[in-house]
Amino acid sequence: MSGRKKITRRRKIRSCHYCYSHKLKCDKKEPCSSCLAIGDTTECIYGFSKESEDSNNDIDNELGEQSRNNQVRKCQKLNKNSNTAVLFKSKYFYPFFASSINDKILLAESYGQFSLTNNFTRNPIHNFNRYSNKHIDIDGVLQLLPSSKQLTINELSLYMKNVHPIIPIIDQNIVLDMIDDIYNSVNNDREVSALYLILIMAILFCISYANVASGATKNLYLCDSYYSAYKYLLDEAEFPFKQYSESLQAYLLVNFIIDPNMVQAPGYSSMLVRIGQQLGLHTMNLDVPMDTYHLKLLWNFILYVEGSSSVVCGLPFSASKLLLNAVPLYDTDVRKSDYSFPVEFTLGRIKINKLFYDVMELSQRKDIIKPEYLILEKNIDRLYDEINNLNVSIKVRQPDYADYFISTLNVFMYRLHLRHSALICLQDEKDKMVNKLSRELTPVQSSEILNIFDTAVTFQDDIIPISILLLLQTYKRLIQNNVKSFLWYTKGSTVMQYLFIVMKDIYQSPDKSFHLETFPISARKLIGDDIKEVIRVNPVLFKYVLVESLIKLLERKLASLWNNQDLYNFFVIKTVKETLWTERESFLNANKSEMCRLMGVTLFSVGHSHLYDLASIDFTELLKQWQSGNNVVQMEKVLTNWLGDFANF
Repeated sequence: MSGRKKITRRRKIRSCHYCYSHKLKCDKKEPCSSCLAIGDTTECIYGFSKESEDSNNDIDNELGEQSRNNQVRKCQKLNKNSNTAVLFKSKYFYPFFASSINDKILLAESYGQFSLTNNFTRNPIHNFNRYSNKHIDIDGVLQLLPSSKQLTINELSLYMKNVHPIIPIIDQNIVLDMIDDIYNSVNNDREVSALYLILIMAILFCISYANVASGATKNLYLCDSYYSAYKYLLDEAEFPFKQYSESLQAYLLVNFIIDPNMVQAPGYSSMLVRIGQQLGLHTMNLDVPMDTYHLKLLWNFILYVEGSSSVVCGLPFSASKLLLNAVPLYDTDVRKSDYSFPVEFTLGRIKINKLFYDVMELSQRKDIIKPEYLILEKNIDRLYDEINNLNVSIKVRQPDYADYFISTLNVFMYRLHLRHSALICLQDEKDKMVNKLSRELTPVQSSEILNIFDTAVTFQDDIIPISILLLLQTYKRLIQNNVKSFLWYTKGSTVMQYLFIVMKDIYQSPDKSFHLETFPISARKLIGDDIKEVIRVNPVLFKYVLVESLIKLLERKLASLWNNQDLYNFFVIKTVKETLWTERESFLNANKSEMCRLMGVTLFSVGHSHLYDLASIDFTELLKQWQSGNNVVQMEKVLTNWLGDFANF
């Protein structure tokens, strides 16, 4: 493919999208008077075609929400009737949920659609369907471009602010040149570079997706349209069979923003590594000029996605250690750069990823030799120092968003530490094949939760303290101001297994204290003054306030963004908490005044200010809806399996 495609001009609709769809007269201003009058300019979009609009309306009218749900259920039925569908489940899939709950999580494609009560509304982003197939051609793609070059540059500026800090794999100046070339070609009726278009459409999709996730707009129209254009251009570029840096960047951007947890990345991450090699990204040496530094970041981010996807599915990396170290990024690179985003954040994630390689490699050993385990432990200790140094640099260079990026990086570091601890915990566990037919669940009484809580459990000494620190850093991440634009990324904060670990410890040792000295020396390096204050005020009760407040924050900030599986797992955790709190009611009442005092410390008081407009989910009603229909999901059985097999630790 040459990267260019001849276009045929067609008459454009002059009205904006809102006026056209509502049959209003449009004054064609930007924004127009109609959109200004309603106080919402998100649909004041020009340059779309009647064909694409009619196609979109036909799909919406014919399918609608109910029809789309029926399509999902049909697919589920096909999967359920398969007699050969089995999956390999690593014992490290969820290391602290090593039980039949893992089977359910691994096999859950969907728990069916459901409606929520009026006081809780899900963000439209959970309805985004990456498998939708809307017809579009090159004319439709060009008509999706903003009506002027300056408007596209404005969208790029938003992208650089809201997406680029998380996944810095493009160069703004290069993209500006692409925009200039595209508009010059369109205005002069010349062929337009399809490769330039694919990256621009990916960028426009990412910013529209981030806008929906943040609540800036509630309409998926732009999101769906840009995604359709991106898919069309991906085929035009013959991806992945022909290798271009633009299509590689576009593919990585789109898939990462949709799935920041990289749960689906095992299916494509190794392919991206191979394409990167074919483009020669792995051969870039230390002498590469800074104006191509984004290509070094691109290669390392590809490896980060590959590594993270391996950790998610509990398998060793497919990329070699040689490839991981082929294009090193150094702390000195940070000092050389004048980037307006926290490059230290990416550097920290890459450092953690490289050490995850050793953890996952060791996880495949039949017998873990203690010296190897201890060497890895020392490397983790050293990495704590490196992450702490990067945190200091972030605070100096990016003060506005420092706490968000620092707390996120600390969460990743604690996850690495806990994965290392899980090596010993799971040494006697076995990998297995899971039959996809096992979907039936039967209820048990909530009283059985307490019986399982009573089961004696032996943890490694650092598992509970590190889990508490991970939850504290997650809490801190959720209460940062001015980071709504990063909600597409924050939605990946699913910490249910660590909440469970801490709650089980609370049940078995309600008076257990966690002084600062209780936490591993290395992990303490990442504890800020606000978290130290929480621990010092009351080393016993702070974990009760933490669990209660964090669950509320997750519900307030992220629950509306989650898919059904994550929402259901959260439902399980909230039920565990309510059962535990009921059992410890007398203890909580006796310490109510002291817990109120704890709520006055800086960290918790700031968090409390984020809960004033909390719209809670009616979980009782939600469970009724889940238990109706063909896909029966009953929380108690899941919870029993989840807790019961945890006794192995």
